[in-house]
Amino acid sequence: MVDVEGYESLVEELALLRDVHRGLADVEAGRVIPHDEVRALPRIPLFRSADPTLAERVDELLDGFGER
Repeated sequence: MVDVEGYESLVEELALLRDVHRGLADVEAGRVIPHDEVRALPRIPLFRSADPTLAERVDELLDGFGER
């Protein structure tokens, strides 16, 4: 697996090395690294909350979640 930022860096570098347009470099990189092998890495924190007690109340807040 390759993370999105790493893939973008590789494509930019390939474009500079080959002296080609970035779009063409993306096509060339896609031949070597299939797009289903490129994934985004999670960013921490995943979200921001103004509630300082959120982590302490997670079980209460998720009560019933996923039930029908």
